Amino acid sequence: MNCRVVWACTFLSLFIVGWLSCASTSTVNKVRSEWQLLEADDETWNSHGAAIWILSEDEIKNVMGSGKGFLISNERFENFVLHLEFYPGEDVNSGVFVRCATEDINPTLCYELNIWDQHPNQDNRTGAIVGLASPINHVETINKWNILEAMIDGGRIKIWINGIQTVDYQEAQSNSGYIALQIFSEGQVKFRDIKIRVL
Repeated sequence: MNCRVVWACTFLSLFIVGWLSCASTSTVNKVRSEWQLLEADDETWNSHGAAIWILSEDEIKNVMGSGKGFLISNERFENFVLHLEFYPGEDVNSGVFVRCATEDINPTLCYELNIWDQHPNQDNRTGAIVGLASPINHVETINKWNILEAMIDGGRIKIWINGIQTVDYQEAQSNSGYIALQIFSEGQVKFRDIKIRVL
């Protein structure tokens, strides 16, 4: 076999290996960027606290008057985009907690993306990260379906309510943790179409 043939075979081998490597990487990136639906079932969520939750095919809601509590994801997430729809009743105190280090859900061990238009301290109203970032825009959400979108990536958290940005916070601690849905009042809150895309 002469040098030209050897060189051609070597080049072809390297090209094929490189192509397969790129194809494999593209497949991984594609899989990581797909949306994952967080189903409304007992395999996805655990209930903590007094609140009684109804999980149906279409939505999650608490039983009014059953008390305070959380639904906590069985899986932990670190960097992701979260999309969900929420329907808060009159004066409902609710929220979505992310990166919860343990199942002891509170704003010091998690980041609380608040749902409470009528919060006495409007720095912590709907769209805020409680105690850390006030909403730059106020969005009214009571008695209607709304869309919450959040990007949690490294030390940065961004929140949008109905397409309007409310927070761009840049000092978050990057760690994996649970997602939790909260009811902290006597009213009712509903959630649906909860999905996540890992970054």
